[in-house]
Amino acid sequence: EKVLVHDTYHHAFWSGPHQKSKFTLDVLRFVPLGAAIYIAILLLVHAPALLKGEVLATYSIYVRLIVLVVALLPPVLCTIYVREAVDDFAIAGHVESLQNLRFVEHVIRRQRTVAAFEALKVVTFLRKPDIVRAAMQLSDQAGKDEREERSWRSIFDVFDENQDGIFDRSELRVLLTKFSTATEGKITEIIELLDDDKSGEISFDEFYAFGRKLERYVRENVDPHELLKEMFEIVDDDRGGLITVHELHQTIREIGQELSIDDVYNLIKDIDDDGNGALDLEEFHLLLHRVGVEFVGKPAH
Repeated sequence: EKVLVHDTYHHAFWSGPHQKSKFTLDVLRFVPLGAAIYIAILLLVHAPALLKGEVLATYSIYVRLIVLVVALLPPVLCTIYVREAVDDFAIAGHVESLQNLRFVEHVIRRQRTVAAFEALKVVTFLRKPDIVRAAMQLSDQAGKDEREERSWRSIFDVFDENQDGIFDRSELRVLLTKFSTATEGKITEIIELLDDDKSGEISFDEFYAFGRKLERYVRENVDPHELLKEMFEIVDDDRGGLITVHELHQTIREIGQELSIDDVYNLIKDIDDDGNGALDLEEFHLLLHRVGVEFVGKPAH
């Protein structure tokens, strides 16, 4: 049977929104300790006096025994209820941990989604040797932007399939083959252009230098609406004019990001205004805007 726990259940244990659970834990620690000290004093000091008649001497031994039992009841009851309180507190702490875990999972899913679409944007240009060549011919601008560098690092990590800090020609060739109809000669030409030091491997510095030049080239020469259409066509595998859940899930997986089919379904469901279970070009634009991939201005919605 499913047990429903109210969202504010943990507030009953002084944990609250600011994680004040240490106070509760201290209470749960000191109550048994206090009870143990109380029982020790009672049994070592007062109990012998009661039994010997040094205290309440005018009363019978039965009355004195009843007094001793009554005196033992509070610490015994405290010990019993503390155990139940520990169980409840554990449940409350678990509920809060699950809430935090769900938040972390949501952030990770969003990061993977953004990285996948940013990588798809780069792949759209990597398929074209003439654009790669034109971008590489631009002069590198002085200075570095940390936020920009982090963004390109996340894209680099998507391409770096084995996460060894570089991606070799075979990794790039596999990626381009998935999303391009270019000949082997064209793919080799693209790889040669990116591999600036001709080492056979593309380092992050080489990739980042290309990325900065590519961004500048795109701002100056590329129609953003055409870029949006090209990205849409890459995902729309059957050229049906709509992006289905399967097509989007397959594209994200081929890029190298792991999102479940349910995650992809929820992405589309939040955007799918007409309820047909797929995205048209305008809805795809809205999706990119929602996840933070900007290059075409704001969508019409």
